Amino acid sequence: MTEAQHKDDRLKVFISYSRDDLEFADQLDAILRLAGFETVLDRHGIQAGEAWEQRLGELIRGADTVVFVMSPSSVKSKTCGWELEEAARLGKRILPVACRPLGHDDSPPPMLAALNYIFFYPEPRKSGTGFAPGLTDLAAALNTDLGWLREHTRYLERAVEWNSGGRPANRLLSGTDIADAKAWAARRPRDAPEPTALHLDFIRASEQEEALRFNAERLRLEEMAAAQAERATALQAAEGALKDKQLAQQREAEASRTVVRRTRIGLAAALALAAVASTAGVYAFQQKGIAQAQTREAEAATERLASEYLALLAEASVDDLLDASAVPGEITVDNPTAWTPLVKRDGPTFGVARPFQLGRVLAVAHDGVLAQIDTDRKKGLLKRAFAWLGGPRGSRSIAIVTGHCEWVPTRAPSELAGLLKENGHAVSELSGVIDDTSLKGVNVLVIGNAWGSLSEGEVQAVERFVAAGGGLMAAGLGWSWIEYSGKPGYACEGKNQDQNVQDLSTYPMNRLVKNYGMQWSAKF
Repeated sequence: MTEAQHKDDRLKVFISYSRDDLEFADQLDAILRLAGFETVLDRHGIQAGEAWEQRLGELIRGADTVVFVMSPSSVKSKTCGWELEEAARLGKRILPVACRPLGHDDSPPPMLAALNYIFFYPEPRKSGTGFAPGLTDLAAALNTDLGWLREHTRYLERAVEWNSGGRPANRLLSGTDIADAKAWAARRPRDAPEPTALHLDFIRASEQEEALRFNAERLRLEEMAAAQAERATALQAAEGALKDKQLAQQREAEASRTVVRRTRIGLAAALALAAVASTAGVYAFQQKGIAQAQTREAEAATERLASEYLALLAEASVDDLLDASAVPGEITVDNPTAWTPLVKRDGPTFGVARPFQLGRVLAVAHDGVLAQIDTDRKKGLLKRAFAWLGGPRGSRSIAIVTGHCEWVPTRAPSELAGLLKENGHAVSELSGVIDDTSLKGVNVLVIGNAWGSLSEGEVQAVERFVAAGGGLMAAGLGWSWIEYSGKPGYACEGKNQDQNVQDLSTYPMNRLVKNYGMQWSAKF
């Protein structure tokens, strides 16, 4: 029994067709239902004045896959064209099945150009075609990536409900559901549709709201800890007052010991006060322990949060980050509205930061920012930069890449790692291939001006890491690579065969960050 035949796991299939092909669509609908799929075939004609887009849009939104019955009639149908556009807008998987050959003047919709057609008639240009082979191919395609596609539909329906309701916080994900959604987005199968912008907005808003809840809880715990500390202080003062009173009573008893009766009374009073003082001391000690435990709980909550420090970084100057002998470079961005400029500077942009899907990217135009850490001001700015990169989940585990002729570890491997360790981070060295396995468990990745080649697989692994919520700290220097990387003594021998020092597009750091919409230029 196939996966689609389990009732609870049935794939929902919307069949888009022209009324001229109703007989074929009915047959396809009946066979797919027998095969265990849940099909949706709209048999209602469109009436004048009907809000048909809303009705069909809801059916498409609830489907996991859209099967488009392609024929000379459907490629000319405005309704079928609208259904295809709506399916693409919602990020649905589209499977085109050809029930009849197209005429010489018929053209398939442009969005189907890159897709493989499934032929349900004998197509002379392709062997092994016909109704039975077509049905076999369609069933195989539908049974691919079932779990991921069902989650695509489920998250989309929740995101649409959240968006159409005015984006209220009570309709967002929470707790482990957020981690599950991020993991779903990160493990997208190669041929599956991309998560839509609404998917990503929904997941990101859920993560931000969770951080706000943690922050509110942290404040509550801090207030509790402060109240407990105040109570413990008051109890200590009461204990001291009782001890003072006990000493006074003891002195009075010593002065009156010539009178037996008064001596006995004084002794009894002293013993009673001692008992009270002892009881108060135990209670005060217990209250101190409770206050300390609650303080630790508040501190643990604080560690889970990442503070936003971009405003402070934007107010820094180049002199705060580089010594006077350094020559900073320039960063250019494709979409200025997506980036936050960092570091005040007259002229070229020196630093930028942006969120990218579920993660964050911060880039600077000189590797010396990460290598010459010799002032308290610079240490504080770097501390805030890594706190921002960690986002709500924090930057507990930081990996520094060292296997691609990076300038940062070559200059001072201990400075950056030492600072990060002082701030409580676990720091590791990534000297081998950058891939999903080596990035597992890492929160923030540091790449400081790599001159050695980065493979396409490594670039894609870093992009998946950031898209799933990781932070990327990248330092580059375009003019320096143009000027020196091809000269003797500077070349990264054996690791730069695919580079052209006169073409900055082959600069490894520019290849790394191209898809985020930025580059290092040759200016300084």
